[in-house]
Amino acid sequence: MPRLSTLAKLYAADCWVVLDDVQFAARDYQHRARLGALRDPGRQQWLSLPVHRPRGRASAITEVCLVDPAECAHRVEATIGRLYGRSPHFPVLRGVLDQVRDAFALDDRLTTIAAVSTVALLRVLGWRGQVVRASTIPARSGRSERLADLAGHLGARVYLCGTGGARYLCQDPFARSGSESPAGPLTSPTARCGDTPARSARCGR
Repeated sequence: MPRLSTLAKLYAADCWVVLDDVQFAARDYQHRARLGALRDPGRQQWLSLPVHRPRGRASAITEVCLVDPAECAHRVEATIGRLYGRSPHFPVLRGVLDQVRDAFALDDRLTTIAAVSTVALLRVLGWRGQVVRASTIPARSGRSERLADLAGHLGARVYLCGTGGARYLCQDPFARSGSESPAGPLTSPTARCGDTPARSARCGR
């Protein structure tokens, strides 16, 4: 399934928080995916969905709408079918595509399509958590402050991120909220958060 489903996100073991209130980034993975061929993953192509930004570059992800939902639905189904239709696992993916097609028919917002496609794939993998939109959680506006507040809202005891986040995140907001941002590339927990339940939170784009 295309990575148009992976908006900027923060998740814990049983909760996925979509960062829908951050600025939409054109030419990023928020509305497009780079798909590998079935028998040659190194041979890749983009699957992009045309979108409308009502406030131009200042538009938040939650404000972004698809230009033509019906055409987008057709493009997703046709491209996925052409690339992966001969896979023995395609019948499972067919069920995911059916859910995504129904979402296209009901809503033209990018966040809706992203959430539906992501959850449908996670369900196939056995995940049974819930999805929460960041716009519904009180949080400060700064990058580090926002993530610290979201992690605290989830009750996260550990915060993980990759090399990109490690470069721009500040540790102070995490320390004041009871957790810490990592100091470098991480593959294991490095921050502790009081006596809260053993949870981890991770962010990515």
